[in-house]
Amino acid sequence: MNKTAKDLMHNITVVPADTTVQEAAELMAKKNIGSVIVEVDGKLEGILTERDILKKVTAKALDPKKIGVTDLMSSPLKTINADADIYEIAQFFRESNIRRLPVKEKGKILGVLTTRDVTRALIPNFYRDNPLFKEIKDYRKEG
Repeated sequence: MNKTAKDLMHNITVVPADTTVQEAAELMAKKNIGSVIVEVDGKLEGILTERDILKKVTAKALDPKKIGVTDLMSSPLKTINADADIYEIAQFFRESNIRRLPVKEKGKILGVLTTRDVTRALIPNFYRDNPLFKEIKDYRKEG
């Protein structure tokens, strides 16, 4: 059975719209996470990633204490359904050129996926299903 988005996701961290980029970065560092979801007027409206901070603040030598998360967040949120299988998820990542993806069920965001989550789940299947690796394994047994 293929794993679904709900099987692979992990918890989200939500910050309010008035959070500064500095505060968000400190929270991300403290929790060892790569993104936060931004809540605007009671709704989860955007995502701010470590890459956003690097490219849009650090690389431009801007002051993260003076920039709000809503100024940098990606919005509207791209999401995937909780029942999407791992291959749908991988395709969505590839087509969207993103690395983090909120998981939605019945209109509510339940968690977030990363490309790393998908890679870790796919690797055992890749080695099991790829004939080339079976040949290598068989060769090692014989030799």
